[in-house]
Amino acid sequence: MLRERLITAVVLLIILAVLLSLEQSVYFAVFCVIASGLTLAEWWRISLDRRYQAPGFVTAAVLTLVAIYFTFNLPSCRADGSSIAHLSDGTLFQLSFIFSAISAFIWLFIVPFVLQRAQTEHKAQALFHSVFGFLTVAATALALVFFVQYLGSWFVLSYFILIWCADSFAYFGGRYFGGSKLAAAISPGKTRSGAICGIAAATLWLLLSAYLSPSSFGGILLKQSNLLVLVLSGIILSIYSIMGDLYESLMKRRAGLKDSSKILPGHGGVWDRLDSALVVTPLTFLLIYIFQA
Repeated sequence: MLRERLITAVVLLIILAVLLSLEQSVYFAVFCVIASGLTLAEWWRISLDRRYQAPGFVTAAVLTLVAIYFTFNLPSCRADGSSIAHLSDGTLFQLSFIFSAISAFIWLFIVPFVLQRAQTEHKAQALFHSVFGFLTVAATALALVFFVQYLGSWFVLSYFILIWCADSFAYFGGRYFGGSKLAAAISPGKTRSGAICGIAAATLWLLLSAYLSPSSFGGILLKQSNLLVLVLSGIILSIYSIMGDLYESLMKRRAGLKDSSKILPGHGGVWDRLDSALVVTPLTFLLIYIFQA
């Protein structure tokens, strides 16, 4: 299992590095759209009743194809760290803002109560979670397309590193320090000490990248705001990164599943890999939008 997990991780990292290194960023944007489409299909597999799953898969496939078409028709990339401002009047940008705002509101103010209740029993009706899945996956796909097209590859990579820091240090910190459980009913393996390690590592990375590279996520955010906003952003984004993992674990427990799918050997499904990004991406999009104004 560990060998499969490592091989899959290396292959994914190579694909990511190759796509981000290409001069035409549209190919990475298409990759994000496809990954988002697979995530939506997996989300609906977990949240929808069986009788609605087949139509859900068809809908996810159609939406993915439509999104790919629009992605290829976007303007060329401008990676100067400020070019996102001139898009605010575009229809696609406004749609991305609406989806991100709704998704962020649910993550910030509704999901915490869902996790606090920790209702792991199967729920026959899950319309809210299914609609929420569409909104947050669409928000993530649109935001990632805009990130790579208009803020550049290094912005995207530095943003992903923040998420990886939160996830990886939470895992290894929890194993090393142990201690009380973060959410025992939902995910018994996660600890509070691990969460603190993940938050600290992600925030530190955001600070370091901000001062080392003005074109990184941290650098652009610092240029648009100030040090306090940067630190608070690192803390909040890493907290909700962990929350995205917990939310998916809760949904899988309700469905009686261990993984969202088996498409990635050793890792499970695409949603299993993107659970944190589905929270952080809409929030990041709003941060960039708010502070560039």
